[in-house]
Amino acid sequence: MNKIIKTIKTADKVIKIVKNSLKIAKNKLEYDLQNRTKCDIIGLRKGVLNMANYTAQQIADWFLAYNQLQVGEDGAELISNLKLQKLLYYAQGSYLGITGEKLFDEPILAWKHGPVVESIYYRYRDYGYHGIQPEEGFALPDIDKDTEAILESVYASFGQFSAWKLRDMTHEEDPWKETPQSSEISTKSIKKYFVEHYIES
Repeated sequence: MNKIIKTIKTADKVIKIVKNSLKIAKNKLEYDLQNRTKCDIIGLRKGVLNMANYTAQQIADWFLAYNQLQVGEDGAELISNLKLQKLLYYAQGSYLGITGEKLFDEPILAWKHGPVVESIYYRYRDYGYHGIQPEEGFALPDIDKDTEAILESVYASFGQFSAWKLRDMTHEEDPWKETPQSSEISTKSIKKYFVEHYIES
């Protein structure tokens, strides 16, 4: 019983940390919108609605490059394929919850070890459970600053956990639990869950 209570308290603490971080990103996005000219706002909304401009690979590249900076500055560990998959899921969910739009169009599938973007999985499959070593000259992709603010919050909130901790977290969340194995996790399900559990109004 004590172990169950401790697990629940830990989960509540994780959600509180994540909510605070994502709330900051959401507030920043709203502040930026309020302080832009009409043309700037139209441009941002157009960019948000045309999210086909971002692919899952571009977002994966951002996480890998950002992680490489953290490795150099703070001694962080390289991201494994398993962890990258979970960061993509949490990035998609956070973006959906904050903006109402998809961050990338590629489907997220419910695999045995949690949500997976299949094309990204196969690209880095050869790394196994080891960290993904960026190619020489690797740099942060060109991502608009509003999206980048959300990605930074996702990395700060979820990147602190191990790949297996993130895997276990996704296994406790409705989008994965309620989707048949190997099927696509619906955008509607992800958005609903993140709005209800992670994004503060």
